Amino acid sequence: MRRLRGLVAYALAGLIGSLPAAGAPPQAAPKSAAPTAAARTPRPPNLLLVTLDTTRADRLGCYGSKTVATPYLDALAARGVVFDNAISPSPLTLPAHCSILTGLQPAAHGVRDNGSPLADDRVTLAEVLAARGWSTAGFVSAYVLDRRWGIAQGFEHYRDDFKVPRNRAITMEAVQRRGDDTVAKALAWIKQKAAGRFFVWVHLYDPHAPYDPPAPFAARYSGRPYDGEIAWTDALVGRLLDGIQSLGLTQKTVVAVIGDHGEGLGEHGETGHGLFLYETTTHVPLILAGPRTELASRRVREVVRSTDLAPTLLELLGIDPTAPKGLAKGAGQSLVARLAARSPVPAREAYSETFFPRLHFGWSELRAVRTDRLHFIEAPKPELYDLASDPGESVNRAASDPQAISRLRASLAGLAGDAAGPAPAPAETSAEEREKLAALGYAGGAPAPREASFKDLPDPKDRIQVFGLLGRATEAIAAGRTDAGIATLRETLVQDPGMIEAWLQLGRALAGKGDAAGAADAYKKALDHRPDQEQAAIGLAEALAASGRETEAIAACRRFPAGAPGAGLVQHELGRLLFHAGRFEEAEPAFREALRLSPDLAEAAFDLGAIAERKPDFPAAETWFRKAVAIDPAYHEAHAAIAKRRYAAGDMAGAAAELRAALAASPGNPAYTQALADLTRAPGPR
Repeated sequence: MRRLRGLVAYALAGLIGSLPAAGAPPQAAPKSAAPTAAARTPRPPNLLLVTLDTTRADRLGCYGSKTVATPYLDALAARGVVFDNAISPSPLTLPAHCSILTGLQPAAHGVRDNGSPLADDRVTLAEVLAARGWSTAGFVSAYVLDRRWGIAQGFEHYRDDFKVPRNRAITMEAVQRRGDDTVAKALAWIKQKAAGRFFVWVHLYDPHAPYDPPAPFAARYSGRPYDGEIAWTDALVGRLLDGIQSLGLTQKTVVAVIGDHGEGLGEHGETGHGLFLYETTTHVPLILAGPRTELASRRVREVVRSTDLAPTLLELLGIDPTAPKGLAKGAGQSLVARLAARSPVPAREAYSETFFPRLHFGWSELRAVRTDRLHFIEAPKPELYDLASDPGESVNRAASDPQAISRLRASLAGLAGDAAGPAPAPAETSAEEREKLAALGYAGGAPAPREASFKDLPDPKDRIQVFGLLGRATEAIAAGRTDAGIATLRETLVQDPGMIEAWLQLGRALAGKGDAAGAADAYKKALDHRPDQEQAAIGLAEALAASGRETEAIAACRRFPAGAPGAGLVQHELGRLLFHAGRFEEAEPAFREALRLSPDLAEAAFDLGAIAERKPDFPAAETWFRKAVAIDPAYHEAHAAIAKRRYAAGDMAGAAAELRAALAASPGNPAYTQALADLTRAPGPR
């Protein structure tokens, strides 16, 4: 069951019509204006950055694949630079992309998991280029890169737009889009900007599970759908490159293609990604091509890092990445000088991490160091692989080479940046955000205590069988095979009754089928194991309310531990339940407490505005609505509520401005469009 965003149905009553679901936030503007003199000076190249989600390097022809045809990427590689050993710092989409765009390791940019926002003070590649005159646009294909996660910083145009109509189930189709749609929108934008300088980022999500390549790739790769998705993605890259060529921009554009992370495909027992740090998920393709002598055909054998890409691209565009208002200190290193000299890249080590096991299952996190030859993975049972003799990482040499372990462990302490600090706290996400991430197959959370040492937690290697079952269940539900997913979840819980994530997924799946009683039972089981699990507490409250047991739902929220990390979200759920039960005097302090515990919870501020309107205290209501948009400028319902208050006060200009802000956040919204049209004809409040 889905919650409405705040108490929208009440607070916006009487605007015009019924409002649809929360839409895409307004397009992010760069933090500083572009200099107007740029057009009068010789123009540096354009930049096309293509990120390939979930793409293994060894599935591309230019990286040695004999089984997948990737002619467009191979042709790009033939005229450009291929980095044979590019390493991602994270096997998760959002942290990996934050590193690509900032040049920072996860510990430095602060995003260690999907659903954790990038802070506004982190400097992105788009911000640096926008400040220097490039038009900037991002086109992403999955909600995991929605602008609400801070990834849109510096992009003048950002196409995410993952809207779900109210009272509709959140499906995978609603939170991702096929790459051909993304490419078409990107090419249309490029055509508009062809006369100037531009930076466009295109994210292709198609290789991500569930694998479902379109014709003719499905038939061509029958029984190998992941390979079919890779071949289809190659064709999409071809469309982009052909579009650039048709506009006469090939010799004016630097092209960078990089994978965010790979895919396990059953190796080491991992079918997907996120749990382990083997080459299957950390070794990614990286290709650079363009009108620079440094990018003439060659291969770089040495280890490079995803974090090296942003500073390299800036220098290729004529910008010193270390200059004031450049990338942050501590970012990756530009490779341009070495490319220009056609000399080996200095020996370096690449860092990778995954806190996914810790934040979602209470198992140990993993950290790794990759050298040209060795791969060391720090875990409760450490692993060391000699990639020269064992590229498949099948023989763990940790016990036989203690000197290498000691040296690489020392390197790890320096590379990790926070090796001695506590584990990151799980991000607070709303029910809607969690449902959208779950629809993409991303797990919720049941973290281990932050102070617990990784050595005292279960090694993910020892839990791979149950993790595999959970993965199959997640994929089945994401693909619409809910009954099969539920059956697999029950099998998972027979093997590991304490697996909180499995109980949470079971609760969500049963709620989606309308089995509120079954969902409530699943959430209760999760709370039996973890009384401080806020997703279980909120799910239980919603399931009880859906079955008409509002009093029990309210009591369940009140039982939640006051000092738990997610207490603010549970307090908000309590306030919502009390409001809808007509207990307004009790709802108000619950919303205030929610906002105190979670100051970034815009919904709580909005709901306090709805309470104030009921009193009625219209000035206070408007103050709360304005606080909501101050927290979240993309909160279009709050803009509309302010417009309603401005109209009632006779401020037609103010009302119109807020309606335009609402429309910017929710383009094409019929209620806002009609209200704005009526406003231009209205003499004053009616």
